[in-house]
Amino acid sequence: MDSPEKIGSLEKLARLMGYYILTAITHAGSGHPTSPLSATKLVGRSF
Repeated sequence: MDSPEKIGSLEKLARLMGYYILTAITHAGSGHPTSPLSATKLVGRSF
């Protein structure tokens, strides 16, 4: 089982990645954020 510290770190990383995804899409002026945000959640759960 994963330690609480590792889980907390992964949750922080997932939030940071979400921030970068939304920032990039906003900067580009178009895009679909749901797919990359969902993929981030799925990959984060596989650790």
